[in-house]
Amino acid sequence: KGLESQIVEDPRGDGMYSGTFRWRKGKVFRDLPRFPSDPKNVALSRRGWGEYLRSRGGEFLVKSAASDPSFLDALSFPLTLAYIIKTLPPPPGQPLHIIVIGATVKAEERVLMDTSYWYELPQMFPELCINLTLVGPEISRTKTVLSGRRKETSKQSRFGFVKLVRATVGKYFRQNRVDPKQALIVGFNTGFGNFVESGNKRLLKEWMPDLILMVQTGYRCLFTCANDYADLTGEFLVQSRVLGSKFEILPMKNPFDSASHFSDAASSESNPKWSRANSFLYVVRGFDARRMGSLESINGSDISVKCTLYDSVGRCYKDGSIRELSQIEREAHEKCSNSPSTPSRDEKMLLQARRLEVLAGLKMLEYKRRGKIDNVLVAKYVYRRLQYLHRSLPALDGLNAKRIEKNAADAEKVCVRAAAEENT
Repeated sequence: KGLESQIVEDPRGDGMYSGTFRWRKGKVFRDLPRFPSDPKNVALSRRGWGEYLRSRGGEFLVKSAASDPSFLDALSFPLTLAYIIKTLPPPPGQPLHIIVIGATVKAEERVLMDTSYWYELPQMFPELCINLTLVGPEISRTKTVLSGRRKETSKQSRFGFVKLVRATVGKYFRQNRVDPKQALIVGFNTGFGNFVESGNKRLLKEWMPDLILMVQTGYRCLFTCANDYADLTGEFLVQSRVLGSKFEILPMKNPFDSASHFSDAASSESNPKWSRANSFLYVVRGFDARRMGSLESINGSDISVKCTLYDSVGRCYKDGSIRELSQIEREAHEKCSNSPSTPSRDEKMLLQARRLEVLAGLKMLEYKRRGKIDNVLVAKYVYRRLQYLHRSLPALDGLNAKRIEKNAADAEKVCVRAAAEENT
C-alpha cells in the first residue's frame, strides 16, 4: 500500500499520455552504488535483473529491489538499451547516436532529469562515444542537457551530448541527418499495435509515416511493448505484413522489464488485460519488399503471420511460434535417431542437406555479429552446392529452392561488397 499510494494515473494533471510509468512527481528513486572500475564485471544477459543487480551492487541492491522495486521501473529504460547494444554491437570507432522517439516528460525525460540511470550506458560501454537524444511532442521543451563542448564531471563526460527535442519524429528527421550505420532508434511502449484489441487504427496511422521512414532508410530500430495480447501482437503484424521489416531480434521477453504490473479494471480470468512497461522487445532493420502490404490487409480478427522469419541471434519464427535454430536442429536429429525404422538413403540425404542449410544460416548470423567474411564465404559455398544438388538429385525435392536461391544471392552480395571495400 505504501508504494501504491505513490502511483497516479496522470501525475502532471494535464491529460497527456502517461504510458506505463506512473510514479508521482515527488517520488524519489534510489541512488545506485558507485560504478565498478571494470565494466565487464557488470552482467547483462538474458538472465536479467538478478544477475545484473548482484554484479552492480551485491546482495544489498538485490534486497533494495525487493523492498522497493520502483527504481527498476526507471532503470528499465537504459538497461533495455544496454542489453541490445551488447547483443548487437555497433560498428567500432564511430559515435553511436541513440534517438528515443515518442519520448515523454513523464517517463524518459523524468528518468533523465531525476536520476543518474541513463548514465549507466556510457559507463557500461566506455569504448563508445554515445550521444543521447529524447524526441517527442510530449517532451517539456527543446534544450541541450549535456554538451560535449562543456567541461562536465568525469561520469557525464562519457556522453558526447544529451539533448531534449520537442518535436514529432518526422520533423526531427527532416531537420537532422543521422547516418543509419551510426544510429539506434528506440521506441519505448509506443502502443501502435493496440488496434488488435481496440479495433481503432488511429494511433497506428499516426505512426505509419515515421515507421516507413525508419524501416526504409535502414535504421536499426528497437521497440518495446507493454503487453503481448495486444501491443506486441499488433506490432509484429504491422512489421511483418505491412512494412515487411527484417528482424535482427524477433519478439522476445525483455530480461530488463519494469517491475510494476498494472491490471485493467475490465480484466478477468478468461480475458486478462494488463500492462508492464518494456515487457517485450524486438529489433528491426531494413525491409523485404515481398512482404509489404497495406493497412487495410490487417485487422484484429486476422493476426496470422504466414511466413518463416529468421533473426540475427539464431532464432526462427514459423507456424506462429519463435524457437531457437539450435533447438530445431537438435529435435530434427533426435527425431531421426529415435525413428523406429531405418531411414532410407534418400531421407538421409535430405536430412543432411537440411543440416547444411542450417549451418549456412548460422554462418551468416555469425558474420552479422562478428563481421568475419570467412563465415560468408563458407555460407556462399554451401548454398551454391545445395542449389546444384537440388537440381541434380530428386531426393532433395523437399528443400525450399527459392529460400536457398535468395540466401545464396544475399551471400554473394556481401562478398561483392566486401571485395569492393577492400579494393578501395
